[in-house]
Amino acid sequence: MLDLNNLWIGERIMTIEGHLIGTFEGRKDNERILFKYNNQVFTTHISEFELAPEEEFVQQMTFEEDLKNKSKQVNVHHKNAKIDLHIEVLAPHLSNAIPARILQYQKERFTQFIDDCIRNRLPNALIIHGKGEGVLRQEIRHMISLEPKIKLQISVNHDGATEIWFNS
Repeated sequence: MLDLNNLWIGERIMTIEGHLIGTFEGRKDNERILFKYNNQVFTTHISEFELAPEEEFVQQMTFEEDLKNKSKQVNVHHKNAKIDLHIEVLAPHLSNAIPARILQYQKERFTQFIDDCIRNRLPNALIIHGKGEGVLRQEIRHMISLEPKIKLQISVNHDGATEIWFNS
């Protein structure tokens, strides 16, 4: 049986009986979960599920290969630079990857985006991380706090994004 405290929204899970693979979409209560399969969401008892097997090819794909293949490129050559770190926007082909891989990829793309903004001497940028569980937001804000070339960060869009301002 799955442990509700260790599941992430979007994590791949599988029905024990029929081996149908879908995604965990949240809790209904302490015993029932929301299970998305075939673009439909079902409310089902947690005991009917187990973690889905990991996809080998997703874990073996390097960041550089991924950038060449399917990832959305981010334009930082204008004053309204922004990056949307939602995996469905950034790299839809990774939306069923394990959460740790998704977070790693989002952090790598964020780092590349910041480096590009600094290299292009942009005054500010917008990072859309979403509200969600707050894991990505906390990681991004921690990374921002470690970058000496960023002088200011402001929470915007009801805490679903962070606006940053660079040192001149």
